[in-house]
Amino acid sequence: MADRDARRTRRRILGIAQVWFCVFVFTSTAVTRAAEDPAKPTTSRAARDEAVRALPLQQLPDKVQAKIKGVLSDLSLYRRLPRQTIDCEPDLYLHLIRNPELVVNMWTAMGITQMAMDRIGPDTYKVSDGEGTKGVVQLLYSSDDLHVIYSEGTYDGNLYPRTVRGKSLILLRSKYAPDQRGRMMITNSLDLFLSIDNIGVEILAKTFSPSVGKTADHNFAETAGFVGKVSQTAETNPAGLARLVGKMQRVDQDSRAEFVQVSNQVEEKLVNLARATQQNNPQQATFPQKAPPPKATPSKAPARTVVSGATPAKPR
Repeated sequence: MADRDARRTRRRILGIAQVWFCVFVFTSTAVTRAAEDPAKPTTSRAARDEAVRALPLQQLPDKVQAKIKGVLSDLSLYRRLPRQTIDCEPDLYLHLIRNPELVVNMWTAMGITQMAMDRIGPDTYKVSDGEGTKGVVQLLYSSDDLHVIYSEGTYDGNLYPRTVRGKSLILLRSKYAPDQRGRMMITNSLDLFLSIDNIGVEILAKTFSPSVGKTADHNFAETAGFVGKVSQTAETNPAGLARLVGKMQRVDQDSRAEFVQVSNQVEEKLVNLARATQQNNPQQATFPQKAPPPKATPSKAPARTVVSGATPAKPR
């Protein structure tokens, strides 16, 4: 009983300001110092400073910069998670990052989570874990190899007598490279910045930091693996994946159809990539092969770059 309560406490701490992306996120290769093993987690000042320098602040509107600086100036926890490498078709991979409600609703349709996620605006989502944690998540910046995600959340439940409020920031970076077989391997890493308003909970979070970190590491690895499996299913059994998508009740018909269209192209793209790699044609093997279709809303931004507050909608 005590062990179960401790595990629930660690999950709630982790979910206070990061209810979705600590459970969902996947992506990137971070630049690390030689003294640090990128396959292992770190909370070092060097890693944190490097991650802060990698934030594209100068490309973001002042209001968006203020959100980021608000987390960094009142930081409770920082962690760089162990990097993960998956076999995944790049356009499908990016589509899932930029449309995270698809992953959450797949989990719901499969009966493996009570989490709910709904799109409430361009690049903005409302999330709930069904156990007292609620939040709003916003994709602040998106390019092929860099994503910045911000979230604000609250916890109202039995584990703490007062409402707990928190904010988080995630830096995602991605590196794409075909292996000798021509399979596209995507190396993923994640930098997490967490700010908790309640001083008592902040102390508790720091006390449980090693356990919270291990939980985040595990969730990251599991989710990255799931994304790879979605790509493999799209390659080998697209009809089965389409049936699963049809069961997603909280995703609108247009979004479901768009994802099916993206997934139906996976096998052809991977075949072309493998052929280009075997022929030693790096130009044809470069990523991306084809940009996902943009939203109908007009935008002057590049088709595969999103800056929140500067473009009306994200590419999908």
